[in-house]
Amino acid sequence: MTTQSLSRQLLGTWKLQNLEDLVGGEWVQTFGENPAGYFSFDASGCVSVQFRKDRPAKAYASDEPTAAEALETLDGYLAYFGRYTVDEQAGTFTTVVEGALNPALIGTKQVRRFEIRGERLVVGDQVTYRRFFERA
Repeated sequence: MTTQSLSRQLLGTWKLQNLEDLVGGEWVQTFGENPAGYFSFDASGCVSVQFRKDRPAKAYASDEPTAAEALETLDGYLAYFGRYTVDEQAGTFTTVVEGALNPALIGTKQVRRFEIRGERLVVGDQVTYRRFFERA
């Protein structure tokens, strides 16, 4: 029986289940109990990431958001895209960010450890942060 490479297993779209960060010695659900989002990896080496916090949907007061509404939106959303490669030996993928909601990420290399357990993807160092996904 041959096993698929990590690169091959990673392909596709993964639905976010939870984001956790270690804060003060305890795991905290950083984006709330029911965050939403996707991590998508395609065969040509493109990746797209979009996460939003668990919060009630509400429309802006007018067509353009107020400063407070815009800040709340930015605080509750993470998004970037770019090209990725997988290091099979290290169990990591590296994204070279081409575009991002946070402009400071553009041009950076984001390296993430990951494990695939059946239909579940776990991203993170498992010491300070971890992100859980299921195949979409």
